[in-house]
Amino acid sequence: MILVPISGGGLTSGISIAAARVNPKTQVCPVEPVGKDLQPSLEANARLWTGPPQFLPSIADAIRIQQAGDITFPIMCQYTAKKVFTVKDDDMIKAMKWSWENLKVVVEVSSAAGVAVVLSEGFRSETAQKNWRYPLRWELSSRQAYVELITHVFLSYASKGRRTSSTGFMMN
Repeated sequence: MILVPISGGGLTSGISIAAARVNPKTQVCPVEPVGKDLQPSLEANARLWTGPPQFLPSIADAIRIQQAGDITFPIMCQYTAKKVFTVKDDDMIKAMKWSWENLKVVVEVSSAAGVAVVLSEGFRSETAQKNWRYPLRWELSSRQAYVELITHVFLSYASKGRRTSSTGFMMN
């Protein structure tokens, strides 16, 4: 399974095509912010959104577009799994913190969407019920992280009793 944060669908459809060629059993699952509602459209093989695309009210700026693109949507219908994971802003922020604490990697909030799925109780219980033993990958590629947002996340983390160095970065 490959988890890919989705905006207009270019990255998701490209990874889906490549994954299908390498191993047709690989599931590529889009990860969206609340409000995108991609899964009903994928299940119907039809774009069910009405009106022009809008930006969703999410801090995940790189995946805020409400609709998948006209060109990429048919590709996703053919190659992408019908399972879509939806994440909340708070869960993406927690995933950013987790990535820093455990992976020692700073990830942009949109990239943290896949990490948020993996950390979710629903994902863990679903994979445990299916006795899932396959490799998991999530895409951390995205636009640059906003310095202000990362600073806010780390400072809020530090203010909760975590020790910081003289530079302000968290220490173990």
